[in-house]
Amino acid sequence: MLLACCGPQHLANLAPPLQVEIPTTCEDLLEQIPLPSFGPDDDAIPAFLWLEAIVIEQHGVIELGRECLRRQRLDYAGRGGK
Repeated sequence: MLLACCGPQHLANLAPPLQVEIPTTCEDLLEQIPLPSFGPDDDAIPAFLWLEAIVIEQHGVIELGRECLRRQRLDYAGRGGK
């Protein structure tokens, strides 16, 4: 049986560490939002409509965050070796 080795002799072959400061814009965009709390005495229709509005808004925020991360990945691709 052959054994693979990940020992220190292979460290020279590893890519250099990331050497750029990546902005936190995407993380800031995707901050968690506070959700409203409803009790047993609350009317279900307004509660549903309120939560539906939050979901619609956050769907757009998620799409923006996804695009932000995609652009950031493309902008910083290959800069770790400088």
